[in-house]
Amino acid sequence: MKKKEVLKGYKKKGAKFIPPMMQIGNIQEVSYLNDALPNLIWMGLVIERYGYRKGVQLIIDFVSIAYEKCADKNGNFSYLCYYSKLDLSLKSSIYFELRHKGILYPLQEALAPLSCLFRFFPALFLKPDFKVDKTPLISRLKTTMKQSMNRYSKMATAIQVTAFYNLAANGKLHIASHIDVPDPNSIFTAPDSDEANRAASFARSNMNTELGFRMDEISEGWVRDFWLQIYKLESCELTTES
Repeated sequence: MKKKEVLKGYKKKGAKFIPPMMQIGNIQEVSYLNDALPNLIWMGLVIERYGYRKGVQLIIDFVSIAYEKCADKNGNFSYLCYYSKLDLSLKSSIYFELRHKGILYPLQEALAPLSCLFRFFPALFLKPDFKVDKTPLISRLKTTMKQSMNRYSKMATAIQVTAFYNLAANGKLHIASHIDVPDPNSIFTAPDSDEANRAASFARSNMNTELGFRMDEISEGWVRDFWLQIYKLESCELTTES
């Protein structure tokens, strides 16, 4: 009975089951690894540096500030690529608000592997304005990448659930009242529970849809530059299943 409820509304296409939202026009298929990860890897770096509890809170605070300062912009500020679309005044506004809230330094420190190693990093306004030892940066990036490349891993699940939460918390996600939304906190408080599994599946499904809608926007520029730079970085030999 439960299996039928889970698959309700899905459409079978060959060996695949297509979720209801992905049957809507204008939604393109996306690859978590190729398309989403370059835009979300920054979250993994923050979590890797500060742990799940503090790291997720830093991410939520940062993204909320970005939404607040860019209220008239149509973007998903969990995705890095949208920061490259902001003008200098908006970037400065976000920067000073982060500093005012006391979360600028930890973000600068956590994101140093991206801001110091990637010339076209979309959020270069977060590049450290203090001396950084670049020696361990590649190793830090490599560690986080390996933890995040499998979308079902603990790190990747935390990233996707946090991105999903950011949409909901900032009024960018509207879910019908009859839908039973699982508690995203269960991912961290009871990771092996049925509720955590439901929350992870719910987040992945909705993020797929969100990415599908925005595919033309997120696949430009940064995604290409990210992978080109990854292949050039010494010792960054990463293998995983896509």
